Amino acid sequence: MRLAKTDVLHAVVGSSAFWVPSVILHLLKGAEYCLLHWWVLGSVQPLTTLATLLAIRFIRPTAASWRRPAFWFLLGIWILGPIWITTNFTFDGGGFAMGSAWLDVLIATLIFPLFTPWLSLYDGSLIGLVISSLVLGVAASDLQVTLARKVRSGLF
Repeated sequence: MRLAKTDVLHAVVGSSAFWVPSVILHLLKGAEYCLLHWWVLGSVQPLTTLATLLAIRFIRPTAASWRRPAFWFLLGIWILGPIWITTNFTFDGGGFAMGSAWLDVLIATLIFPLFTPWLSLYDGSLIGLVISSLVLGVAASDLQVTLARKVRSGLF
């Protein structure tokens, strides 16, 4: 799979679509964070991500499938997650306001499969991360072809 400019763009756009609602909420609320915000982010983040994916599909109707943009959306959300979450923590007095933030972000980004869900637990974005990851994972997989093969082979 060759990396194209549009793939990187999809990763950045998907990441932004997912994490910007969290940044806005942290900017507005700061340290005044409650359980309601978890539910707000758990519904808003997947909706903005899917709406952005649909917008890209509407803008580029000639694209062959959802698979490639959905895959890059998912990868962007996970890889860039530590950067976005550190930005959120800045509004609470931590994050980039701390001296060692850049080193922490570098380390967290390098081992993003561990740090993105862990940090999103503290951030309040874990529900949205799980829902969006499941939906984008299904969209990125060739589920229709896989199910058709299983039906033809008699496994279902």
